[in-house]
Amino acid sequence: MNQVYARTREDGVVTYIFSDMFENPKKTDILLKSGDGEEFIHIAEGGVNLYTYDNLLQYKIENGEMIKRSTEELERERVNLLQKQLEQEKEKNYQAVTTVLRQTVCNPNLVINPNFSVNQRDGYVVKEGATVYFDTEFTQAANTSVPAGYKVEEIHKDYATLKTKKAPVESILYAKIEDIEKGYAKDSSSWSEKQYTFDRWFLRGYATLIDKENGILFQKLSEENQGYALLGTIIDDVKDLKGKALTVTLCINNTIVSATVEEGWSFEEGEHTLTYIQGFDNFRGIASLIANGAGYLEIRIYLANGLPINTSCMVHWAKLELGKIATKFEPPERVTELVKCNYYYQEIETISNVHIVTKDKMIAFVPYASMRTVPSLSFKTNYFNTYNDGVCVTDATTGNRIEGFTFKLNNSKNIDCISVNIEKANHSLDKTTCFFMAGRRNKICLSAENK
Repeated sequence: MNQVYARTREDGVVTYIFSDMFENPKKTDILLKSGDGEEFIHIAEGGVNLYTYDNLLQYKIENGEMIKRSTEELERERVNLLQKQLEQEKEKNYQAVTTVLRQTVCNPNLVINPNFSVNQRDGYVVKEGATVYFDTEFTQAANTSVPAGYKVEEIHKDYATLKTKKAPVESILYAKIEDIEKGYAKDSSSWSEKQYTFDRWFLRGYATLIDKENGILFQKLSEENQGYALLGTIIDDVKDLKGKALTVTLCINNTIVSATVEEGWSFEEGEHTLTYIQGFDNFRGIASLIANGAGYLEIRIYLANGLPINTSCMVHWAKLELGKIATKFEPPERVTELVKCNYYYQEIETISNVHIVTKDKMIAFVPYASMRTVPSLSFKTNYFNTYNDGVCVTDATTGNRIEGFTFKLNNSKNIDCISVNIEKANHSLDKTTCFFMAGRRNKICLSAENK
């Protein structure tokens, strides 16, 4: 005696009929009939066709019996299958369009200086592992293998003077010119303290940034579970972005990662995270897009508290754009980005006439490009009356430096102009006999970053 079984889907629709002559049944298979003869052995010859003309399964098990499914039931399945096929086709087309957009279309990037090409501050650090010295002749080694994070305070012709948290205030260390590189170091783990580095990008926490050909090397310097490092940038021209879909994309460790923000978001009191990018490239870093109640957006890249000291990553570029698709990144023209950056920060070298002269004081008016607000003013270094490429007064005829002056910066009542007060008792100069100079070693710095 042989037995015929039916195998079904979860909804009871029959997918397979077979005889135990050729196959052992499973526990879930349903016995249809038993007996002797061909109809219990060669099922296909029994005349049962499980499929309709359009390949739908047309039988089901109901109350232990195999019956045909109704016309209405089959029609519902046809509609469902068609909808599923349309959704799959839609998704396929969407992915194809997305791929094309990412490769060919480039939406405007809302991030200023997205690939760190503008670096007006020109920071320097000592290369990790280099030797530093107590003397400028490099005969007395102070440390034969310095760790990361040694700042360079001043660069001279033959040596660099270091600013380091390792040495007492009264100690001065020196490094060879070939042992320094462009970059920045921050030796405070204070959350509130921002140190601006590459234009529009700031550091928080204890970290370094090293200028590389294809981006920056971002390195955490605090011990594991004793602090974090954060690289961030602020986008403050966002009044037209509120509630719109956004996509933030980063290229980190040569891997492109992105996340989207759905429509309907708003600025709330304080700050809140709109989206996260986690675990990029098997790296335990976190990036986020933050909305601040003061009305600006902030991109943050974290090297978090739990990561060990010297954990690092290469950050190549960042992009923030409207919409839910990450389009192609195109490196911006440096000149265009410099104009944008100058709205926030500027460094000025100048040779200027003096415009107002009294017995003990002269005033030179130095123009600057328009900024987002009245800037704070400072000189970049302490080079006064020392080098011809520092801050000094020069003789209009010989070009020689005239020493003994003090210099003060003020915001002028003239729009987009600085007044430099140049003071020396009985200087005996006039408008035609001298120039004011701010050279490359001591530029005038204008900052509207934190206004």
